Amino acid sequence: MRLFAAAAAMIALPLLSGCVSSEEQAAQDSAFCQSLGATAGNGLMECVMARDEQRENARYRRSMALIAAGNNINQMNQQQAMVNAMNRPVNTTCRRQGIYTNCTSY
Repeated sequence: MRLFAAAAAMIALPLLSGCVSSEEQAAQDSAFCQSLGATAGNGLMECVMARDEQRENARYRRSMALIAAGNNINQMNQQQAMVNAMNRPVNTTCRRQGIYTNCTSY
């Protein structure tokens, strides 16, 4: 049961962490790690640093996902522009001079 509560807290806390100061975040991390049994001499700092690293990795993954989504939108816009260019109407004007015919398409 304790492991389930710890896992639930690890999932929910990053979602809420954007609304707290860095001092409050450090206190929450310390309290969380102590609830898992970490003490000052038994991995408390490692646990707090690991949680901070997890948060940074999650921020990085979110920013990369946003960049990828932006790139996908740009690519779709470029493809649509190419389709529009291929499907635009073509006007052709022909002029005849004697036996020669000169046509221009635009």
